[in-house]
Amino acid sequence: MEKRNQQAPGSPRRPPQSEETEEETPPRKTKLLSDIYETCNFVMMEPESFEAVAKHEVWVQAMEEEIKMIEKNNTWELPERPKDKEVIGVKWIYKTKPDGEAQALD
Repeated sequence: MEKRNQQAPGSPRRPPQSEETEEETPPRKTKLLSDIYETCNFVMMEPESFEAVAKHEVWVQAMEEEIKMIEKNNTWELPERPKDKEVIGVKWIYKTKPDGEAQALD
């Protein structure tokens, strides 16, 4: 009995091994190194707090534009606070759009 092609019970089926080695198999997908670096820098530029954002005019303008659009579209209103309820907070999430001009924050 040959054990080479046996699989453990319950394991996913694997296609039979081909004669090609890993060295002969071409990569399935490639990326430019500059794209990889850009993605890494993009992630590092997103601030995590209001304090970090408030120091930079670009982010302040973006927040002001967002608030103007919320008001223009009537997508939010400030209700009266019921006396027997607690107020919940709001958290801004700061993200740079891929087509936006990302700038490093100091």
